[in-house]
Amino acid sequence: MTPWMVILVGVALIQHVILPHVTFFGAHPNLMLVVILAWGLLRGNRDGLIWALVGGVLLDLFSLAPMGTSTLPLLIVMFLVGLLEFTAFRVVIWLPVAAVFVATPLFQLLALTFLKSLGWTTGWGRTLELLVPMATLNALFMIIVFPLMRRVNGWAGQKGIQWRRWET
Repeated sequence: MTPWMVILVGVALIQHVILPHVTFFGAHPNLMLVVILAWGLLRGNRDGLIWALVGGVLLDLFSLAPMGTSTLPLLIVMFLVGLLEFTAFRVVIWLPVAAVFVATPLFQLLALTFLKSLGWTTGWGRTLELLVPMATLNALFMIIVFPLMRRVNGWAGQKGIQWRRWET
């Protein structure tokens, strides 16, 4: 098992064992989404999509929902966030936080749409109520996760995107 797979399996386990007990105004963080977006922003869209595929499959394996419920939304969200790669020369350090804040509701809505299209009963009202707390919680997690993933990226021996501070 590669070190990258160990990270993703660990994140999937934390996501399903520990994080259901962590709440913020009734919302739970999505650590897998945060880690995948951080990795994709550091390493580029290709690596981010690979992690989204593997991480999504792991989440789906741990879930009772149909296969693909996490994988497809993660792939779509990572692809869209990966488009930011082209504007890397203009990025500020807070881009990962903003990206996950916007990506969280998109991920949730895609996952619910996927479930609804398969005939599952979904809690649209409750989910819409929790979108801002979920996005806020994931943004707070990104503040912690992004520097850690930057360090992991350094261990990988490849130089990632260099962020610059926003100067006025």
